[in-house]
Amino acid sequence: MAKNNPLDSLVDEAKKEILRDGKGAKKFMGEKKEDMEAQKWLNEAKTCENAKQFDKALDAYLKFMEAKLKIIESRPGTTLKSYFSLAPYYLKIASCYENSMHLTQKDRVEDLKHAADNYMKVARIYTEVKRYNEAHMNYELAAKRYEEVEEYNKAAEVYIEIGEMYKGIKDYLAATSMYGKGADFYERGEDYESALKVHMKSAEMNKEIKNISGASSGYERAAELYRRMGQHKKALKHYIMSATLSSELEHVPNLIKTYSAIAKNYEDTKDYDTAIYYYMSSAEFAKDSDKLAASNNYESIGGCYRNAKDFKGAIRYYEKAANIRLKLKKYMDAANVYKAIGECHEELGEFEDAGDSYFSYAEICLKEDDASVAVSGYNLAAEAYIKGAEKNLKEKKIEEAVELYRRAGAGYEGMKEPLSAANVYYKAARIESGVDYGKAVSIYKEAARLYEDAGEIIKAADSNWKCKDYKSAMDLYLRYAKEQEEEKIYFRSGQGYNKAAECSIRLGNKVAANRNYTKAIKQYLGYIDEAEGLGVKKGEKTNPGKANHEIGESYRLLGEFQKSERYFERAVSYFKEKKMVTDGILSNGFLSMTKANRAIQQGDYAVANEELNKAIKNISESIEKSKWDEEYAKFLNDTRGEAKQLLTEIGEKPEVTLLLDRHSYTFVKEALIVNVIVTNHGKNPIRNITFLPHIPEELKVVVLPTEIAEIKPEGSSRNSIEMVSDRAGRYHIKPLEVLYHDEANNKYVKSSNPVIIEVVEKVSGDYKNYRVAISSYMEYAKNQLGNQNYFHAGDGYRRVAETQERFGEDVEMEKSYRKAVECYLKYVEGMKEKKNSGFTHLKRISEAQNSVGEIYEGLNNLPDAERYFKIALESYKKTKDKSKRHSDKLLIDSHMIAIDAFISKVAAKELIKRGKYPEAKRYLDKSKRSFEDALRKGGWNEDDEKIIDKNRGEIDMLMDEIQRKPAISLSINFPKKANAGKPLAVKISIKNDWDNDVQDVRFLTRLPENFEVKKAPDEIPAIKAGEVKDVQVELIPKSAGKFQFKLFDMTYKDGKGHNYMMSSDDVSVDVVK
Repeated sequence: MAKNNPLDSLVDEAKKEILRDGKGAKKFMGEKKEDMEAQKWLNEAKTCENAKQFDKALDAYLKFMEAKLKIIESRPGTTLKSYFSLAPYYLKIASCYENSMHLTQKDRVEDLKHAADNYMKVARIYTEVKRYNEAHMNYELAAKRYEEVEEYNKAAEVYIEIGEMYKGIKDYLAATSMYGKGADFYERGEDYESALKVHMKSAEMNKEIKNISGASSGYERAAELYRRMGQHKKALKHYIMSATLSSELEHVPNLIKTYSAIAKNYEDTKDYDTAIYYYMSSAEFAKDSDKLAASNNYESIGGCYRNAKDFKGAIRYYEKAANIRLKLKKYMDAANVYKAIGECHEELGEFEDAGDSYFSYAEICLKEDDASVAVSGYNLAAEAYIKGAEKNLKEKKIEEAVELYRRAGAGYEGMKEPLSAANVYYKAARIESGVDYGKAVSIYKEAARLYEDAGEIIKAADSNWKCKDYKSAMDLYLRYAKEQEEEKIYFRSGQGYNKAAECSIRLGNKVAANRNYTKAIKQYLGYIDEAEGLGVKKGEKTNPGKANHEIGESYRLLGEFQKSERYFERAVSYFKEKKMVTDGILSNGFLSMTKANRAIQQGDYAVANEELNKAIKNISESIEKSKWDEEYAKFLNDTRGEAKQLLTEIGEKPEVTLLLDRHSYTFVKEALIVNVIVTNHGKNPIRNITFLPHIPEELKVVVLPTEIAEIKPEGSSRNSIEMVSDRAGRYHIKPLEVLYHDEANNKYVKSSNPVIIEVVEKVSGDYKNYRVAISSYMEYAKNQLGNQNYFHAGDGYRRVAETQERFGEDVEMEKSYRKAVECYLKYVEGMKEKKNSGFTHLKRISEAQNSVGEIYEGLNNLPDAERYFKIALESYKKTKDKSKRHSDKLLIDSHMIAIDAFISKVAAKELIKRGKYPEAKRYLDKSKRSFEDALRKGGWNEDDEKIIDKNRGEIDMLMDEIQRKPAISLSINFPKKANAGKPLAVKISIKNDWDNDVQDVRFLTRLPENFEVKKAPDEIPAIKAGEVKDVQVELIPKSAGKFQFKLFDMTYKDGKGHNYMMSSDDVSVDVVK
């Protein structure tokens, strides 16, 4: 019998295990699939990187990292090592960002920033695993990238982070060196305040490690900065600090103890003056040789003054004692003196100074790891600051009060009491908001941070709302709402969603607002169900009327006025039943507001007027009778203001019309210009005219109509709105409202006429679809022409012509090209009538003239092509002068190089016509180089690049034509002067410079009307290689004048029957009588 294979047993056991629990297999297969997915992206990244396709490599590495992070975070057993393994790939990502193709400087800057961010990730990973050398190297790489893009403050922050790393491992010399580099970068970024702080930090650290040279240097650098900033006293102070650090101290004489003992004896007998004298003598002996003894004496002197109720004298000597002890690193001894200083300031009613001293006491205790004593110090500081703040408020010293509340908050932070700190900051912010809102914002943000640390999410959200950080506020309100929902505390959850909706409105995200209002309604309904049936959760008061009121308000803000009415009516009924009069008044006000909204919607302005007046009356009564909190009172005032505004709007308005193009047609991802005409039909001017778009999400506004200062009676203003869409669609909308004011500064709103906006996909121009493409482009062109968008009409007709040209419809093609030229020139003429055209219009004028040049070249009208190319070049130069952004100047440079290329190509074509092939080749070479330079310069879209590539191909074809075209040279013996009415004989010599014969040489004269041909040149059957043939033409000038013209065009064939043509050079003649 065969022995059992142990491996077979293991396999069988595994199978049984899988059958017992299929989840294990699924998990295994799922993880395997995730691993394979990640490996697939990694392989693709490496392949692209090896092929130097860094953009594709970057995308693949990012997807790999996304997959890898998902794996690490989703599997148990994740360790620091798991994340450490990602470091090489962050380096790869950084490298790809650095090596990617950058068409613009902006792209390069953004990619180098991304590279720096990834080096920072790697550096922090290495720091975590204590590989400090590698961490330093990657920090340096990040700093260099920030330096390259002139992000000097970012580079500074990197070096400071390196310094903090070295500080953490107690390599203070390295830390101070890095701080110094950080400060240097702050200086380069002209952030002198930050540079000062870092120099001081470096100096203080150097002083602590007794690196006198380094500390001295730090103070010196600080002094230099103070000098540059014009703060000369501070500069002097820091120069002295720098200089004194190098001095040495001597020892004290032995008499110190004796004098101290004598002083103590006098102090015990309360002879404070004499005691002070001996303490002072002892201190004088000790100050150079035994600083600790000197500080003890100064503390004793302070005690004597304090006992004598001379608190200012006490403070003076306590401070001397504290300063010496700090220098001697006798921190706890110094801390106790600071506490005494604080107590003296409190005796004098100097609460701010008292708080500062207590704060120093606490900070020093914390430094010495005596946390319990530190907490006591912070508490003393906070209480003193609050006393000072309240005193300043009484004295109307608002700024001083705010500052002290902030310091009190810092004290509570030191006590690790974030809620107390947040409450004080919030109070300070409310006071500051009435004086300096900008400062209040930063204080509210501090309060928000601390409320969040304390777990008070709703208060953190309210703080962010106060400082108008609606995004942060919304996130916190949503977090609060979800937490309350999980706890089934529905009313509070509804409040959270409601506030989140208000934030969404402030952020301009109506979709998110509607979503959150809907969620709020759901929570309030849940609350009502529990309140009326099962009861509410602990901590909530039962008030279904309030919930119905909130639902009504949510529906009102959603614009669902019928539902809103229903819930406000329920609220009113509940409050009436419960005899809650003030709540009933408020709900009645909002019920009237909703009825008015609905009446306006239905055009019943009489009902709206009546309900709005009721709403204003009830809301005003509620404001007067109820003690609402500040935020809700503001909301009620705003709602009352909204009612008053609606009353104004439905009253007599100035007669204004807002007329938009009724039908606009464009392609996906292309600009859609809709013309806007505002007309004032009234008898008085309207002013401060602005526009508000109302368009679906699929359409994006690129350029809003410009604001209008004033439109006079019977006057109008033409404007436009520019949009773009990423998807096809047909929209029947009123896309715009105009907001305007009358002479009394009353504000009005007027909607536009309904319009149809049609966005279609571009049709490919292959043979199968070319008729559809022509039809689509023609519709676009006609629509733009009808809407007087002449530039875009020109683009449309040009596309029609290009499609017709591709499929050989030459006659129709020429008509379409000429129609395009007509539209472009009409646009240019129209814009010239407008004074002070901005950059965008100047650029478009230049583009139109360039397009005319290209079309004339395509039609072989080379003189006009050259003329318009040169006009476009001059126009672009003026446009560049108007541009302010560097990127715009670079783009214009690219276009100017391309126009140079067109001009050279047109010149080459003219020379080819005249048989000037070597010269023509030089111009073609120049044209090709210019096109390539323009491409390298960048800034082109896909269609532009196709046009340039097409022209490069045409240049190659012309080069080939030159290579195989028979070389013929012409010589014309044309006199400089002639007599009117007398025959003029002109000899023409034709030389065949080619290696083979040319045949059937014929001439077509090209004379102005003033000349008559008496004898045309004879046809030449053949000219052998190297042979010269002469012919003669006789002309009769009809009248006097100066003339310049081409005498003839000549056609000929090579031996294979290929036809060629060339033109003669211009001739000039002065005809006299």
